[in-house]
Amino acid sequence: MVGAHRLLLVTPRAGDPRPSVAAGKAHGAFHTALLEGCRNQRILPMAYRLRDKGELYRHWSVAEPDGERDFDAERRGLLDAVLARDAGLAADRLAAHLEATHEVLVKGL
Repeated sequence: MVGAHRLLLVTPRAGDPRPSVAAGKAHGAFHTALLEGCRNQRILPMAYRLRDKGELYRHWSVAEPDGERDFDAERRGLLDAVLARDAGLAADRLAAHLEATHEVLVKGL
């Protein structure tokens, strides 16, 4: 988790008009690292499939940037909850992170 978060922080985000390919890969690595802590072998494959399908929507949402979001703070909050092994807080923060992306997408439509 720490390595994936660090990669996310140091990878240049700028692209035209979307984030760079490297930033997309770093983002994917961070969310994959979140899932790797799951020990439930029935849920994990479903979570990976949902994450992969959600990438399309994430790409659409970044076309409508939301200047009010602090992505670094959102991800740091996720990292902190995971490192503290607080599954409930991590789940709440991940849900809020995903919901914020959903809201941007809905506004853009």
